[in-house]
Amino acid sequence: MYLYKATKNQVINYLKHKNVEKLAEYVDVYSIQTEKHTPEHTFREKQCSEAIYKAINRLPDRCRLIFLMKKEDGLTYNEISEILGISVKTVETQMGRAFRFLRENLTEYT
Repeated sequence: MYLYKATKNQVINYLKHKNVEKLAEYVDVYSIQTEKHTPEHTFREKQCSEAIYKAINRLPDRCRLIFLMKKEDGLTYNEISEILGISVKTVETQMGRAFRFLRENLTEYT
């Protein structure tokens, strides 16, 4: 019974995640198609990218490592926890802290 429920929950979580990824891809494609690439837009985009890079570099070391493993390397929380020898909950907490820090420090660009 436990194995059945655990498997069912894993499948549900996987499908939810895939739906979110599809939506994100759609939004990315849509925004690329509708944006006008004016010099002002290009300049603003460059400023935003630099601000994001600087903000990520200001994250605490462990938090930055976990964030980059997830966002740049595309690892799952489980994979990150196994590689670093920490719990999945710790990975979740660190990602939450990273997002909160970035949101607070990049309000000008949202």
